[in-house]
Amino acid sequence: MIETSAIELADLIRRREVSAEEAVLAALTRIEETNPELNAFVFIAEEDALASARDIDQKLARGRSIGVLGGVPFGVKDNLDCAGMPTRHGSAIYLENPPSPTDAPFVSRLRAAGAIPVGKTALPEFAMDSLTRSPAFGVTRNPWDPEMTPGGSSGGSAAAVAAGMVPFATGSDLGGSIRSPASMTGLIGFMPSHGRIPFVAPTDFDVLGPLTRSAADAARILDIASGPDRGDRHSIQSASSGFEGGLETQDLRGLRACWSGDLGFVTTDPEVEEIARLAVEDLCRNAGIELVERDFAPLNPYTTWIEIEAYEMAARLEATGLYPEHVSKMAPFTRQVIEEWVPDRLTWMRARNRREEIVAMTNDLFEEVDLLFTPTVACTAIPADGEIPDEIAGVDASESGAEPFTMLANMTWQPAISIPSGFTGGGLPVGLQAIARRFDESTLLGLAKVKEEAFPWPLTSRS
Repeated sequence: MIETSAIELADLIRRREVSAEEAVLAALTRIEETNPELNAFVFIAEEDALASARDIDQKLARGRSIGVLGGVPFGVKDNLDCAGMPTRHGSAIYLENPPSPTDAPFVSRLRAAGAIPVGKTALPEFAMDSLTRSPAFGVTRNPWDPEMTPGGSSGGSAAAVAAGMVPFATGSDLGGSIRSPASMTGLIGFMPSHGRIPFVAPTDFDVLGPLTRSAADAARILDIASGPDRGDRHSIQSASSGFEGGLETQDLRGLRACWSGDLGFVTTDPEVEEIARLAVEDLCRNAGIELVERDFAPLNPYTTWIEIEAYEMAARLEATGLYPEHVSKMAPFTRQVIEEWVPDRLTWMRARNRREEIVAMTNDLFEEVDLLFTPTVACTAIPADGEIPDEIAGVDASESGAEPFTMLANMTWQPAISIPSGFTGGGLPVGLQAIARRFDESTLLGLAKVKEEAFPWPLTSRS
């Protein structure tokens, strides 16, 4: 069961070839075996998960519906409420938080489909780092090489899925926090259009989505989780036709795409760029997509994003009384954002104006093409105990960092996906990012399906 997808496991349970209790026990056993080294989960709800599994098995025995993910265990990123589990945001400030009495809509919809949350996954404090580490819970490590990071901020979810602890996990994406960890751990990391999955987020950059091992899993989860919610004024209607069903008839032939290895400002590791570029060429050839030449240099979305988000994060922490009262408990990276990186109001407003210019430039691009491909991250693996690099392959990267490609889609509210595309010489995964027009998640899921059919990928890092 470790190497089954969520859909395959749901089918096994529905056919009663495996019980839901056995599936959850297998997940809990795998967590017990691998979590001490990887630190992917920071809270386990063993009793609740087993009780839910037994309830699924009883429903099945009585011939009742168990949902399209009935009995499938999953992980919940620890910035999302899950009833019976504390929400601590990776912060020592919230270590004593009591269990949440309610589920966030994403979790409640997954539960309604029969999926079973087994625990909370690690994130850096307030989802604010490219590595997953915090004073509250320590360092999370990459299953492909525990010396390296799984990325951030959904690093715990990525490590859990890549190590085979659970078939899928939830993530949130503020500036690449689903896609970057997926790239570093060999998964599909899917950020749908803003509002597709309801989320009362502190910023309009933030989006919820899944980390999975297959395109079909991502599509099914999106079908389950999407749709309006009164608590989120940005939430939108579900797609008129299902995402999962559309995978079977998806035809990408005739679409136009362009590739950028640097967006005009990024310092990219040549090995990473070459792996991703070759993957684009193979993917477009197999899908019948026309790859066209088109320069695109959108005013450095990386620094624009930082100038907006750093200012707003500091304002939120001060407004809620967390800063400066609890500064001694904060992670060094959080303090750096508040005390060193925060721009003044004029710089912040100029950055917001520049964002609108970036949106306009991107709209112009998507008048000509259907897809933009880039590497997902700019560098090879980062040590789990290390820092965000200021230099990549011997070249200054202080103006672009490790994950400069991903912020663009957060600013423009477009869906984006990271698809496994190859391995570095050191044996670590590299991801390919694809961005589509807003509300066109189907094309991105179709790309992932073509890729996994043409180039089979290991489901987990360890067998």
